[in-house]
Amino acid sequence: MADTTNPKSFEEIVEWAYTTLPQKIRDLPDFPGIQVVDEPPADVLEDVSNRKSWRRGTELLGLYSGTLRTKRSFTLVKYAPDLIFVFRGPILRCSKGDFAGRSETGGVA
Repeated sequence: MADTTNPKSFEEIVEWAYTTLPQKIRDLPDFPGIQVVDEPPADVLEDVSNRKSWRRGTELLGLYSGTLRTKRSFTLVKYAPDLIFVFRGPILRCSKGDFAGRSETGGVA
């Protein structure tokens, strides 16, 4: 079992989950980068928590930042790369730090 309290171990689990994605998905030229961050930014939490569909007490485990593939056009100028943020703190709180089976993580990625 990985020591998920160790940031390096957590990143290894995220990397493993990434490798479970089909190769044709990982090979897409516009596949977003994945970044592990300790907690979601306060302004993002505030924005998300103000949405009607957001249940109080719900943790934000990750976030996609970028332009959806269905909304892209050839005239679109990209200023920043698409990224998937994985929030370590909320994931550990929800899982209570228990990552005994990596197979459970595969569904998250």
